[in-house]
Amino acid sequence: MRLITLGSLALEGATSGRQKPLLLLAYLALEGPKPRRQLVELFWPDAADGRDSLQTTVRRLRQVSADLVVADGDRLGTDVACDAHGFEAAVRSRDHDTALALYAGAFLEDLDLPLGEEVEEWLYSTRERLAYQARSVHLDLAERAVMGGRWGEGREHAERALTLPHGPARSGEELERLARLLEATDSPRALEVRRELAELGLTAPPLPGGTGRRTNLPRYATSFHGRRAELALIAASLATPHVRLLTVHGPGGVGKTRLAVESGRQHFDENRFPHGVYFVALEEVTAGEAAALAVAGAMSLGPSAAASPEDHLVGAIGERELLLVLDNFEHLVDVTDLPARIVRSCPNARVLVTSRRILNRAEEHVLSLGGLATTSLAGEPEALGLLHGRLAQHAAGAGTLSADDGHALRICELLDGNPLGIELAAASARYLPLAALAGELASGLDLLVNRDPTSAARHQSMHASLRLSWDLLSADQREALAALAAFRGGCDREAAREVAGLDLAIAVAFVDNLGH
Repeated sequence: MRLITLGSLALEGATSGRQKPLLLLAYLALEGPKPRRQLVELFWPDAADGRDSLQTTVRRLRQVSADLVVADGDRLGTDVACDAHGFEAAVRSRDHDTALALYAGAFLEDLDLPLGEEVEEWLYSTRERLAYQARSVHLDLAERAVMGGRWGEGREHAERALTLPHGPARSGEELERLARLLEATDSPRALEVRRELAELGLTAPPLPGGTGRRTNLPRYATSFHGRRAELALIAASLATPHVRLLTVHGPGGVGKTRLAVESGRQHFDENRFPHGVYFVALEEVTAGEAAALAVAGAMSLGPSAAASPEDHLVGAIGERELLLVLDNFEHLVDVTDLPARIVRSCPNARVLVTSRRILNRAEEHVLSLGGLATTSLAGEPEALGLLHGRLAQHAAGAGTLSADDGHALRICELLDGNPLGIELAAASARYLPLAALAGELASGLDLLVNRDPTSAARHQSMHASLRLSWDLLSADQREALAALAAFRGGCDREAAREVAGLDLAIAVAFVDNLGH
């Protein structure tokens, strides 16, 4: 038999129970044996015959169990097990899981009795003491979770510590702990704690070692569209133990970066990598050592004078469970083995690379990315959906377009579903109707220019994007590609060899370097 006092007042195994006898039992369980006279004064201060009321209450308890109340001369006590006793014992022994399992709610939370002043003071002070201990347990568990990289769990415990009712006013030390934890776990409640600290003239330093929930994934002003199948494939691949290095490979403008960032965001939000998801922009990096420094910078790792940048990086990653998104790696394929070295040296790290060139490393798995689909058996094709969405953003009256609009679909087909091309075409719809825009695109890509001066160089125009791929080719490959321009709509291998002198090695290089 056990007395429940946390969250409710009940005696396990008893079919019913009046609150006054159970309140007396709770008092004896927590405070130990007391003289009858003291109990009368506490619980029946205004009764005409308080001693008789005490005897009636004790009799009712003994009807439930004969040994529920123990008499020792004039003193009454109980040996009944009480959840509040077990809770405090678990807190003292730092058995946090047991403590929280027992703390089902505030002490005597549902009690509805008129109380004397002394009993009321005892009840509220006990409720406050136990709530404070529960709050401390949540704080300890939050810190343990954050230090272990379990951000969602840490946030849950920190927010519970903040909102748990009936505890005493929080000290400055508690507020500092809360602020660090809430900020580390990206909780929106962090600001209110910071304000409370500021009112006390205090600030909270970061957690020891700079531990915090980390991601530097970029935010975009436009919504992500389509690629559900690819996102699911990336998630499934990275969840497979032997897939440690995954390259999203494809031609310029096909949306490799956006897909990788969206995948990283999903992994971060779902807390699949406890030690963070880091995005590393490598477009301006030209050397292998600089690539390692860029990754270290994205992770906020300090420099090391005793080791090379790569040695320092893999040593710092160690056994952390994290995801690195290395963006625009194509020009670094021949100068560094960094992605493969990371996955060889760091057993819990995953690397997601975007590149116009395949890395051709033993550890590499490849997801080849083409344009968005221009046909669909059910619903709107992905390419058409992207065009409609961007037209709604850029061009007045775009809301009148329908999914079977012939000119819109023709634009998507002319661009092979290339997302960059579609976005640039949608922006051009400010100046041309869709029919005229489709006609211009049938003649060439000169119209597709990005008028946003802040956009990346590779996104300034379709020509700029194609130029970067051209620059990755050798002289022989460029010559062969120029010869292939004689074909319109593609050709088979025999025709390419006959007309352009294209051998198999160059054909393979086109696939590796251009994505098609």
